[in-house]
Amino acid sequence: MSRIFFYNDHEDCLEKLNSLIDENVIFIIDSKVKKLHPAFFKDKKSISVVSSEKLKNFESIEQLALKLLKLQVNRSSTIVSIGGGCIGDAIGFLASIYMRGVRWINIPTTYLAQIDSAYGGKTAINLKDYKNLLGSFYEAQVTLVDLQFLTTLPKKHILSGKGEEYKYSIISKHKYDEYISLSKIKKLQKIKSSFYKKDFFDRNDKRIFLNFGHTLAHALEKVEGTTKWSHGEAVFRGCDFNLFLTQKRRDDLPIKKTIDPKSINKLVSAMGYDKKNLKKIKFILLEDQLVVKEFEKKEILEYLKDYVSKQ
Repeated sequence: MSRIFFYNDHEDCLEKLNSLIDENVIFIIDSKVKKLHPAFFKDKKSISVVSSEKLKNFESIEQLALKLLKLQVNRSSTIVSIGGGCIGDAIGFLASIYMRGVRWINIPTTYLAQIDSAYGGKTAINLKDYKNLLGSFYEAQVTLVDLQFLTTLPKKHILSGKGEEYKYSIISKHKYDEYISLSKIKKLQKIKSSFYKKDFFDRNDKRIFLNFGHTLAHALEKVEGTTKWSHGEAVFRGCDFNLFLTQKRRDDLPIKKTIDPKSINKLVSAMGYDKKNLKKIKFILLEDQLVVKEFEKKEILEYLKDYVSKQ
């Protein structure tokens, strides 16, 4: 089980990190984060990477593995990943397969990663256009959350995290608002852990509730693209559609971005290829409680047409 520590600033976080590592360590860092927070990485042996979905493919993982081999990273080494969700997904996956698994410390630097993706042990890369289709369950041995990284985070990335927070406000008793604090991050981490600890390997429909809003969200990212939809924006819209399916739409949706009516057929097709769906499309619905319901594609097509006309 991962140990998680929370800090308000670099000084305390770095002190803790230095107590956890020795000279047999390699840092893999988002190049933008390294430029914005150079003091944090002073005198550290590191590899810089560009954080994007392009990092999450076989070619990128292979190139990184070869760099680790050249730097003599071995079974006794520690990999420290520093960056947002893409970094955590990709480097966590790399750590899980490099020499059959090496020690991994994760330092999430985006709001989305600090409240959601850094916890629960899901690591993954994409298979062509299909998100997170290949992966492993491999928790970081230690996760260090440092609020100071958020001081340089662009607003669009804050909004991405807010999409996941909005999801938590639906599936739990968390109240959604615009405020960010370390206490809120801790609370959201506890909410997520209350789900995944019951179903770490995602086999008994307990952990699946964390995917509320994500069936449509992933389809939007694939069909209309991540240039139009950040992950958080897509999750906002996906949550709203899930609530629409049970006639429980809320009036606090903070985005105005809409789905292109021309995308509807492609979106339904993309949802059918989600790794959680086989012959039918699964949606998590909020009825008297959270439930998983399966729909025929033709049913979702009609619901989505209706929704898009009313968004």
